[in-house]
Amino acid sequence: SMRRAVVQLAAVVPKLQLQQTKMLHKSVAAAAASPSPFLQSGGGLAARHYTPVHEKESVLFVCDLQEKFRKAIPQFGEVCEITRRLVKTAQVLKVPIICTEQYPEGLGNTVADIELPADTPVINKSTFSMCTPPVMSYMKPEHKSVILVGIEAHVCCFHTTLALLDRGYAVHVVVDAVTSRSVHDRKYAFAQMERAGAILTTSENVIFGLVKGRDHEKFKDILNIIKTRGPETGLSKL
Repeated sequence: SMRRAVVQLAAVVPKLQLQQTKMLHKSVAAAAASPSPFLQSGGGLAARHYTPVHEKESVLFVCDLQEKFRKAIPQFGEVCEITRRLVKTAQVLKVPIICTEQYPEGLGNTVADIELPADTPVINKSTFSMCTPPVMSYMKPEHKSVILVGIEAHVCCFHTTLALLDRGYAVHVVVDAVTSRSVHDRKYAFAQMERAGAILTTSENVIFGLVKGRDHEKFKDILNIIKTRGPETGLSKL
């Protein structure tokens, strides 16, 4: 009868609820025991479309830091020093580095100031974007984010950022290592990059984000890179 069915259902429901509660507790415990998703791509951060830098998943892009720009770009020397610190960090942590040069015949080669390792690929390009086939051939399936430094913010860095985002990479634009000849070009390039989905960050934020803790085996080496405060570029105020 209908009444008997209702009684039977009433007896079953608490048992189902108890089973569901136990399953929920187990899943919560398993999640708590697993590594934090912040240490890898994915997890809750992925739902927010945020991919943190990671030494196994990031690549450092150095965009067109060439000799002829030295006198034309304000804070060029400071940007090069910040870049040198990031290059050294990448070298210590074995983060891949890819460098490009725009029209080196006329604009010169990459400045020695940034101390690129000898085995760094330095690729000639004619497009504003760094994402040419020769550059992208160095990208591996495990690479999920790009750390971007160089010049100019509103030209090659801007087009590189859009091209990388369009390909599904997270882009961390290092604001104290990316600049332009003019303040307004830089300012509004950053505004467009961020609107498109880029992450505006700083060099030390990236460096500490790559090691993630003092328990990292290379932490002392990284500390030696940044123990002397980096140059004050003034770029955060522009």
